[in-house]
Amino acid sequence: MKQQQIVMGIVIKSQLYRVIKQMSLALVALLLFSCEKEEETYEYSIENKSGQDIVFKLYTQMKRTDNSIQDVHYIHLPKGEKLYKEYYSSYYSFRSLFQNYYTASLAELPFNTVEVIYGNKKKKILVEQYESEKGGCRNIFEEKVPCDERNPLNRSRYQNKKEHFVFTPEDYQQAEDCQGDCE
Repeated sequence: MKQQQIVMGIVIKSQLYRVIKQMSLALVALLLFSCEKEEETYEYSIENKSGQDIVFKLYTQMKRTDNSIQDVHYIHLPKGEKLYKEYYSSYYSFRSLFQNYYTASLAELPFNTVEVIYGNKKKKILVEQYESEKGGCRNIFEEKVPCDERNPLNRSRYQNKKEHFVFTPEDYQQAEDCQGDCE
């Protein structure tokens, strides 16, 4: 009888172990699948209606004080043309649109500054910014700056699944004159 109880105990323990193992695997699978965010469609575009050809000079600015810049890339957008990209992902930012038009090494930091150069006559420097919990906007250097609705690097403003930004003649007029030496 005792031997039969021992054998039954081993059988019951091994079955119990198998059931616990299966339930654990099912729980892990459930957690993995429930944590994955479904891929969504993101559509981003930038259109040039400024009346001038535009060159975007993208770079990483490390510190505001010494103006050190790294990883410079240029993207040309002729007047009347558009940059467009449709992404299928769990997350993208509007800045991702630019990254589709140049090749960066894996060691590069993502850019945080864009110089918009209009026909090598005028330019505007756009620095990544966000709306602060304390009110107003701050740039990537944590400096308080005016919230710029005309800055496609405004993370608080341009984070929808579908964004279309248009550079206008007014943007060109308000840009800083650089006398043909903009780059």
